[in-house]
This record gives sequence, C-alpha cells and structure tokens, in this order.
Amino acid sequence: MRRLLPLFLVLVGFGAQAYQLRRDSQGDVVRWREEAAFVVDVRLPQQLREPRALAAIEAAIQAFDASTPAVRVSASSAAAQPLGYDVGEKSNQSVIIALEDWPFAKRNLAATVVTVNVTTNEILDADIAFNLEEWRFAVIEDGSPADVNDVQNTLMHELGHALGLQHEMSDPDVVMYPAAPTGEVKKRVLAKDDEAGLLELYGAAEAQVPGEPAVGCSAAPGSSGAAAVAAMLAVMAWCSRRRRVVLARRRGRVVGAVAAVLPALGLAAAPGGQPDVAEAPEQVAHGEVRMMHSRWLEGEARLIVTDVEIAVRTCVKAPCAASVTLRVLGGRVGDIEQSVTHQPKLEVGEAVVLTWRKGRVSVTPAPGLSLKQPPSAALRVR
Repeated sequence: MRRLLPLFLVLVGFGAQAYQLRRDSQGDVVRWREEAAFVVDVRLPQQLREPRALAAIEAAIQAFDASTPAVRVSASSAAAQPLGYDVGEKSNQSVIIALEDWPFAKRNLAATVVTVNVTTNEILDADIAFNLEEWRFAVIEDGSPADVNDVQNTLMHELGHALGLQHEMSDPDVVMYPAAPTGEVKKRVLAKDDEAGLLELYGAAEAQVPGEPAVGCSAAPGSSGAAAVAAMLAVMAWCSRRRRVVLARRRGRVVGAVAAVLPALGLAAAPGGQPDVAEAPEQVAHGEVRMMHSRWLEGEARLIVTDVEIAVRTCVKAPCAASVTLRVLGGRVGDIEQSVTHQPKLEVGEAVVLTWRKGRVSVTPAPGLSLKQPPSAALRVR
C-alpha cells in the first residue's frame, strides 16, 4: 500500500513530499498512540497580555485534530505542571506555557520538549513554551504593532513538533519551516506538505503498529487503479472531519522550568524586527565530543540532562580551556528519551564548534571540520 500513496498525492494535487518525521536515537519514527491532550496554563493569556490567546490556541488545536484521524488532539485550560515527564506519575500533562526566564537560545520564539519511549516508539509527553524573555506575542490583526509575533502562527509550528514533525528546510511557506518573520500569519493554516506528514503518522487507526510507520489514509489491500483512488478519496473525506476541542478549567499547581541548559534550535525569528542576535562572539573554539553521560536532573526528576565533555582542539579568538563540559537538556535514560526541538544531536567523536556569547555557550555539530592540531603558535589553549 505504501507504493500507492505517492501516486495518490500527485493525483489530488499534494505535490512532492518534503516533510520530515521525528525519529528517536535508534532511527525509529515516533508518534502518539493515544490522545494528544494538552493543558494550557491558566496564566497564559495574562502572561502574553492577550485575552484572545485561548481562542487562537483552540484554532491551532482544531487544525491538527482535523488532520490526525487516528489520534485525537485536544486542549484544556488548567494550572500547568513543570516541563518534562515523570516516569512514576500517571497524571503527566503535556503543557503549553510561557517562560519569562528563557533557558534556550534567545532567537527562539518557542521550543518544545518531547519525551518518547524508545522501546514502543511512542510519544509520551510534549511540552510547548513561548519565549517571553525576548519576544512579544499577540493575535495579529490589522493595526497590530509591527514587532509582535502571532500566537497561532507560532503555536502551529510547535504543535507540529509535538505531534512528530520535524523541520522542513526547503519551503518557507510550510508550517514546519524553521523561521518566521514578525507579523507573519500565513502559517495559521497547515500546508499540504504538513498535512501529508501528519497523515503518514496518523492517517488510519489500523495502521498504528508499534515500531512501524503508519500509512496515511490508504486504500484497502488489493485495491488498484481507479478503485484505489476512489477508496483513498473516500478515506480522505473522512479524514477531514473536525472534532470539537474541549476547554475545561481545572485547578492545580504552577511551577517553573529548568535553567542553565544548552541553547536549543526551535522556531527562530526571521530577520527583521527581532532583538540583535548577531553580536560578535566572545570566544569560538573547535573541539571533539569525548564523553556523554545522561541522567535525570537532581531535584527535578522530570527532566533528563546530558553532561557532554568536549576536548578543545583549537581556540579561535582568545585563550580557552583544554576541555569544556556542558550540561545539555535531553538524552536517554533506560527506555525514556527526551529532546528539545531542534537541539543538535551530538555523538561521541563528533567534531563541533563552541561559541560563547554573553556568558552562554552553544555547541554546533560541524561535520567535515578538520581537527588536526594547528602550529603551536596558533593553538592558544591554557
């Protein structure tokens, strides 16, 4: 049946598929097995200074719910749990919150922390956070300030990550393109490529087999030709039905998020109207990942952190230490794996570039970077 799907997409005008699906560290596609239910922090409208925020979030939830027939996507309003996932807790929440003390790269409008089970290839939890330290958000309409970001436009991208889509780098018009200029609203609507990716993951309930990719809205086995296309069109009609999103208020405890973690790459702002993020780095170094150790964060059993030891080979701008150890949010402990979208995936032996800006250190994989020792005069390692 998978051989029929590309032909069907062309026939109905979907065009070429470029979407990328989330995979765990073992290379397996991951997805929700049950309802993807999000809890919107009751403080969010006040934090965003936008009373229409809940309506915008509901619209985004409905858009995804209509495109995932095998799994319901819903939202409710309540006091939110912290970011992360508690293995021993039966009432974990996938939260939508706002953070004023932002622990990730400041260029990010938002970020999503995703927890998966690598044995069952199941998404267990997905937490979405808006970056209030650097950015302003509103429901944009005619006359809105030029320096604000649209709530729904931003959330659509992060919900895509939460449901199992990754960045699609070739088309700036799709929701999963990893940049958005201030004032943009066109990504309030899923593009055909985004919908195709969601149908690959959640197209038919009977296709949800642990460890195997789902086939999006396909015809029954044995169908071919016009019959296959007719069957597929019928299934697509069923796929387009919308389900109602329930917003019920509950009470609970609101707590904060972790700080001092490696900057992540999420939905970044496109040039124009954003804070200055291009200031010259204080230091740049080339190095190699020497060791990695993942564990649950002390005092906060909801988050996995990885200590990454990097051997510095070259200090580019100023003297630096011979090795650097960074604490990265994310990693794997047992069957549980956690990541921040789209934080670089590091491996032992990988060449990297380290950059220091205003006391924050970022690390970027650098495939192909030569780590041969330069002449001693150029190696400024103390």
